[in-house]
Amino acid sequence: MLETVIRNGIMKPRLTGIKIAALTLALMVHAVSLGLIAAGCYLLIKHYTHVPLLIIGVICILAAWLARPRTYKPKNTLLSREQFPILYQIVDEIASAMNAYPVSEIYIDEDYNAFFANAGFKRRNILGLGMPLILSLNKQELVAVIAHELAHGINGDSNRGFVLNSAIRTLVVRTFVR
Repeated sequence: MLETVIRNGIMKPRLTGIKIAALTLALMVHAVSLGLIAAGCYLLIKHYTHVPLLIIGVICILAAWLARPRTYKPKNTLLSREQFPILYQIVDEIASAMNAYPVSEIYIDEDYNAFFANAGFKRRNILGLGMPLILSLNKQELVAVIAHELAHGINGDSNRGFVLNSAIRTLVVRTFVR
């Protein structure tokens, strides 16, 4: 049945009006960052003798630094491939059966949750599993959860893409906490 659904294209991601709007807004966020850099550089280079404009230029560059694109950085415990080869083998087999890219890293945390993310500028596939969730599931349920999370990568969920995800992270960043 799953093969029929995939073959008929029912599960293929589509470009919708909402996705186009979200992408447009994300590009606007990044355009503001680039505009701040351009304005700051212009003011610093062109008006280096005029102190008020020089200060505004520095403020623009600092604001651009704060508004720079941010990527996902895992804060959970990394399970290395060397220490957990069986877990990675199982996840790799599930990914292979789904024609998904294998995960680069698996993280564990204390949340009753699971997640899939693309991390860094290289867009590494990351799988996150919460220990309470793992302990509450039987083997087949765990396989289903892992398959569900890998499906996020296959579908190219719109908030997983670099442009949109980094714009969201730019808008919600806690600047002075990091």
